[in-house]
Amino acid sequence: MTQTHITISERGRPKPTEGVFFQMMTFPDGRKRFLRVSNGSELLLGFTEAQLMQNHRLFYSHIVEEDKLLFEAAETLASEQLEMMNFNFRYALPEKAINWLNMKMIPQKTALYRDWE
Repeated sequence: MTQTHITISERGRPKPTEGVFFQMMTFPDGRKRFLRVSNGSELLLGFTEAQLMQNHRLFYSHIVEEDKLLFEAAETLASEQLEMMNFNFRYALPEKAINWLNMKMIPQKTALYRDWE
């Protein structure tokens, strides 16, 4: 399996962090679920691993509105073509400033669901 990696930057400079790695499952009906989330999610995304695994929408709800459609289009295209997604977007941390994130995701298709890592 491959991994998804999110990093954060401030004014174009990477912050000293290893990022967040996660594995997400997308079901045929469109439902999504995080299967794994690494340490660092609270620092980078504002939510603990447990919170994200319980509710994947917490992550998606903090993508800046102007970037959401582009993010979803990139995610859909990568999923359909089974190609890596490398996308920069703005993310509003809960009660904090907006940060730029870079997300790299690689979809893997199985018979029952699409697996993002």
